[in-house]
Amino acid sequence: MWALRLDIAIYLACAVFAVLTAFKSEFYGYRIWGNFASAAYLFAFAHSVWLIVRRPMTGWFRSRWVPIAAVGVVGMIVPLGVLVFRRLTGVDWLITPWSWSAQPEVWVIERSARLLFA
Repeated sequence: MWALRLDIAIYLACAVFAVLTAFKSEFYGYRIWGNFASAAYLFAFAHSVWLIVRRPMTGWFRSRWVPIAAVGVVGMIVPLGVLVFRRLTGVDWLITPWSWSAQPEVWVIERSARLLFA
């Protein structure tokens, strides 16, 4: 029971951070991540609360791994795919940072690699 309460606290804290990132971030990539992560962490929070309320249940949906899988897929893999697909369109690094699909650090890494190979 204490583990589920810890899960609830962690998911709630992560959800708050993700919602703030989704609404307050300057960069498009951060906002995309924040939107998907908000949904994932809020689902994980609700599922963990539901596990405490509906204690005597059995089955795969009763597992504490369900919210972890949701966070992994919806909060990490899906936004990565969205941002990679957006980046492949070639519309990036404009003078409008709110439209960048890559995180700002990516430009530094790409430029460093180009200089290294040049």
